[in-house]
Amino acid sequence: MKGLLLAGTSALALAAAGWTAIASATTLVLAGLWEHPHFAAGLGWTWAWWSYALDDHLRQALGSRLWSGAAAGLLAPAILARAGWLGRTRLRQAFGLARKPRRGATANHGAARWMDMAEARERFPGPDADVGGVVVGEAARLDLGEAPGAAALLVDPCREGPTHSIVLAGSGAFKTTSLVATLLTWRKSRVVMDPSAELGPMLEGALSDRGQQVVQLRVGDGSGFNVLAAIDTAEPLAEMKVRAVAQRVVGPLPSRADDNAQRWKAAGRDIVTALLAHMMWDDTVPPEEKTLRRLRRGVALPEPELRDVLAGIHATSNSPMARDVAGTLMNLVPETFSGAYFNATGDTAWLSADAYAEMVSGDAFDARDLARGDLSVFLQVPLDALKETPAVARVVVGSLLDAVMAADGVVDGRVLFAIDEAVLLGPLAALQVARDQGRKYRITLQLFYQSEGQVEEVWGRPGRESWFDGVSWRAYGGVQSLATAKDLSAALGTFGAVAVSRGSNSGTSARGLELGSRSRGSNLNEHEIGRELAKPFEVLQEIARDERIVLVPAGRPLRCAAAVYFRRPALRALVAENRFAPAVAGGAP
Repeated sequence: MKGLLLAGTSALALAAAGWTAIASATTLVLAGLWEHPHFAAGLGWTWAWWSYALDDHLRQALGSRLWSGAAAGLLAPAILARAGWLGRTRLRQAFGLARKPRRGATANHGAARWMDMAEARERFPGPDADVGGVVVGEAARLDLGEAPGAAALLVDPCREGPTHSIVLAGSGAFKTTSLVATLLTWRKSRVVMDPSAELGPMLEGALSDRGQQVVQLRVGDGSGFNVLAAIDTAEPLAEMKVRAVAQRVVGPLPSRADDNAQRWKAAGRDIVTALLAHMMWDDTVPPEEKTLRRLRRGVALPEPELRDVLAGIHATSNSPMARDVAGTLMNLVPETFSGAYFNATGDTAWLSADAYAEMVSGDAFDARDLARGDLSVFLQVPLDALKETPAVARVVVGSLLDAVMAADGVVDGRVLFAIDEAVLLGPLAALQVARDQGRKYRITLQLFYQSEGQVEEVWGRPGRESWFDGVSWRAYGGVQSLATAKDLSAALGTFGAVAVSRGSNSGTSARGLELGSRSRGSNLNEHEIGRELAKPFEVLQEIARDERIVLVPAGRPLRCAAAVYFRRPALRALVAENRFAPAVAGGAP
C-alpha cells in the first residue's frame, strides 16, 4: 500500500512539475519576456508562472497571457501523448513492427494456438528401443529467437497409429538434410528413394558400422535384384501379384484419352500379363531366368509371331490366368491387335535398356531380406531419368513393398520406406495397400511431395483426403504454393483477437455573423474478431524454410525447427562428405 501511495505521489509531482514548466514557458513567450536577462540564464524560467500568478500587480499586468499559459500547460501533455501514439503507430507500420494480435477473453472465434514444447516432447518422446523412429524436427521455435541445432530431437517412435507420415516441402526446404537425421535414427531395414545419389554415399559408412547391408541401386553398375523372385506361384494370390507387376511395368491407364486409346492400352497390358503369367508358371524355365528382361524379349517378338505365341499360351499354359487372358486376345481384329501390340511394346521399351533391365533382373540381393531388419536399399535413378521412365521406380518400390508384405508380419522391427519425389511413382496401388495395412505388416511410409497440389494431381481430391487421414502426422516446410498456404492456414484454425478502433471528430456551427460554437470528440472501441493462427501470406513469407509446421490428429499444430543434420555435431560426425555441399558436410557452420 505504501508503495502504491509513493508511486502515486511521485506521478502527481512529475505531472505538476511538467505543467509548471510548460505554463511558464508559454507565458513568457506570450509576454515577450523569454529573452529577458533574468530568464535567459539558468532554470529560473521553469517556475516563473507561479511568480506572476501569486503577485497581484504582475497577475493583472499579464492578464489573459497568464491564463493562456496555464491552458497550454494542460493541453500540451494530451497533444504530446496523442502525437506520441500516432508516431509509434506510424513507425511500427513503416518498419514492419506492427503489434501481434492480442487474444480475446472468449473462444467465440476459436482457440487455436501452437503446441507448446512440453506437449511436443510428450507426443514425440524419442526413439523406440527397437526400431528407432522417424525424426519430426527439433524442439525449438525459431520464430521466438531460439537457436537451431541445440534442442532435443522430436522423434516419432512409431508405436501408435498408422506410423506413416507425409512431408510437403518446396525446393530448398532442407528435405534431404532433414531425412539424414531420420535415417541415422532408424535402426532396422529401410528403402530410400535417392534420385540425386546423395544420401547413399553419405550414410553408407555409418549404416555399415551398425551392421546394415547397404545396397545402392544405381543405373548400370550391376546392383539390381530380381523383382519377380519374391512371387511364390504356390500361393493363392500369386496371380494377383503377377497382375500387379504387369500394371507397374505398363503404367496406369490414361485418364484423359479417347475410348480407343484406353482400350488399346488395356489390351497391351493384357498381352504383358499373359506373357508374364505364362513365364512364371513355366516349369521349363529356371527360376533365375524368370526375369523382366526375359519378359521383354517375349513382348518384342514380331507381331505375327506374338499372335502365335499367345495362341500357344491359350492352349497349353500352366497358368489358368495366362490361358484366360490370352484367350480374350485371340479374336481381336487386326487393327485392334496392332494397337494393343503397339502399346505393349512401347510400354515395355524401357526394359530394352540394359541398365534398367539389370536393375530389376539382377541378383545383387534378395528383396525378402528386408524382413531380416539389416538391409538398407537406396534407389538412385537420376531425376531426369525418372521423369522419362517412372516405370522403373514403380516396379522397384512396388516389388520391395510386396516382399515385405509377403513376410506376413514376420519382420524384425519395422521397414521404413522414405520416398522422395513420390509424385513420380504416380498412383501406385502398393502404396495404398501399405498405407491401409502397413501397421500389421510392419511397414512405415514417409512420402515427400512439394505441395498439396502434387498429392491431388496423383490421387485426386478424395484420394488426397484419404492420405491425410491415413498418416500419423504431416509436416509442411518452405511452402511456395498459394493454394497450399490457404489450405494450411485453414487447417491451423482461428482464435479470437481484440480489434481496437479509435476515432475523433470536430465541428463548428454558426448562423449568419455569429461566432458560433465548436465541438470535438473522440471514441475508443474494442471488440473480438476471428483471426487465423497464421494467415496465408504469413505461411508464404514469414515461416522460414528451415521451420516445420506439423499437423497431428487430436492435437494442436506444432511449429518447430527442421532437424538439419549438419547443425548437430553428433550427427555431422557420422556422415561422410556431401559432394553437393562439401564445406557443410565437412563441418563448416
